Amino acid sequence: MKVSIAARILSHTVAATIEEMVSNPKNNLPSQAIDTAEFVHDMDQLFDSFNGRTPKPECGKPYRRCLSDKSPHFALWNKLLPKINSWEFISPSKSSSGSVAKSRMPFKTGWLTTINATKELWSVCRNMGFKFLRTRSLNPDPLENQFSSIRHFGAENTNPNCYQFVSCFKTSVLNNLVTPVSNRNCEMDGTSILDNLQSFLNTDILDFVNLKKLESNEIENIILPSTNFDFTDHDANTCTYAAGFLIKKIKLHRECKQCAANLLSETVEPQHMFVLFKEFTDNKKSLFYVTKEISYYLAQIHDCVFYILPKYGYISYLKNKIKIILKSHLDFNWYTCVDHKEIMQSDILVISIELLTKKYYDDISRNFKSDKKNRQDEN
Repeated sequence: MKVSIAARILSHTVAATIEEMVSNPKNNLPSQAIDTAEFVHDMDQLFDSFNGRTPKPECGKPYRRCLSDKSPHFALWNKLLPKINSWEFISPSKSSSGSVAKSRMPFKTGWLTTINATKELWSVCRNMGFKFLRTRSLNPDPLENQFSSIRHFGAENTNPNCYQFVSCFKTSVLNNLVTPVSNRNCEMDGTSILDNLQSFLNTDILDFVNLKKLESNEIENIILPSTNFDFTDHDANTCTYAAGFLIKKIKLHRECKQCAANLLSETVEPQHMFVLFKEFTDNKKSLFYVTKEISYYLAQIHDCVFYILPKYGYISYLKNKIKIILKSHLDFNWYTCVDHKEIMQSDILVISIELLTKKYYDDISRNFKSDKKNRQDEN
C-alpha cells in the first residue's frame, strides 16, 4: 500500500474541497458529505501531529510542529481519542443478515497505542530536560523509503537475499548523489545525505532564455481560444486558489500598495470559498484572497497554454514564445501600477507558463504509466 497516497487523500485540501463543493448548490454534493470532510480533517490533523520537524508550525499548520508543553498536541489527541475509540468499520457479510460493523481493526489499535505511547514518551523526555520532541523522527518513513528504493531497483526486487540487499543498498546510496529516491512508499522524510550533487542540476524557475535570441516565432499567428469563466463555480474557486499560490511567489506586491490593490481583494467573495476552507485556523487569514482580474488572467493563461502545447510541443524555446504571444494578446490594462506593470506581467507569465507546462507533461506521464499498468493487469 502506498502510504503517501493515503496521506494525500486524507488531507486538508481534500476536506476543503468537499466543504467548498457542499457550500455551492451548483455542485450537487449532498450535505451529508460534511461528515466525510470532518473525518478527513481529523485524520489530517492526526497525521500532522506525528510529523512535526520544527519547534514552530510548518506551512501554517498548527499541529505540524514538535511536541512540547506549549504545543496543541495534547488537546488534539484528547479530543480524537474518544472518536478513534468509537470508530466502526462496515464490511459486507456473507450471511443473509446484511452488513456487519467491526470495531476492532489493527490500525485503530495502532493509533490508540501510538498516541498513548507518545504521551508517555514525552513525559519521560520532559523529566530528562528536553524542551521539545521531534515527532517526525518517531516514524519509520526514512527506513521504509530506503526499502522502497531497494525494492524498485532494477526489476521487481521484492525478496532480495543478503548479498542482493547489500548490493542494492550501495547502488541506491550512490545513485542518490545525483537523483533522490522517487519510488518512495511514504511521504518525503526530509532526510538527505551529507553531500548531495542534486544542487548542481537544479535550475531557477525564472531562468528563461533571453528573448533576443529567438529569431522567429512559429506561433505568432495562432488564434488563441476564448475563456469562459463563471466566478461562482468550482473551477473558479480552484483557479483563484492557484492564483493566490502564484502571487505568493512574487514579493513585489507586498512592497507596493498599488500592486497589492490590483492583486489582493479586500473582501471574501464567492470565488474565495475554497481558499477560505483551506485556512488552517478561523482566527487568522494566512492565504491570499486575490482579485477577480488576476484570477481571470490566470484562467486565460491556462486555457492558452493547454491549447498551444498539444499542437506545438515540439518547438524549441516554446515557453518563451508562448510568453511573447500571451504578452501581446492578453489584456493586462486592468493592472494600474505604472511603475511595476511591466515586470509584474512578465513575472506572472513566466511563473504561470512554467508551472502549467510542468503540469501538462506530468499529466501525460501519469497517463502513460496508468495505461501501461492497465495493459499489464489485462495480460
